[in-house]
Amino acid sequence: MREMLNKETLFHLYCGEKKSMQEIADRLNYSLHTVSYWMQKYKIPIRSRSEATYVRRNPGGDPFLFHKPITPEEIKLFGLGIGLYWGEGNKAIRQI
Repeated sequence: MREMLNKETLFHLYCGEKKSMQEIADRLNYSLHTVSYWMQKYKIPIRSRSEATYVRRNPGGDPFLFHKPITPEEIKLFGLGIGLYWGEGNKAIRQI
């Protein structure tokens, strides 16, 4: 009989590394049902389908976070972007 899955390992892979239950099963050579069983047994919160899809499609983290421009090129592009934003926002609708 195989050993039970370790809670810390499951938590680290699922919550820390954001692996799916199938990826954990493949990595540890267990079935998906076994991983699911131990996740429920240890009361590790399971992601919803929408959250799982979001995590899978954005492996680098939240794409909407703002990163402060550091290099001169990034600062220049940021300034150009702000200028375009302001320029487009100042257009008024003229009524004839």
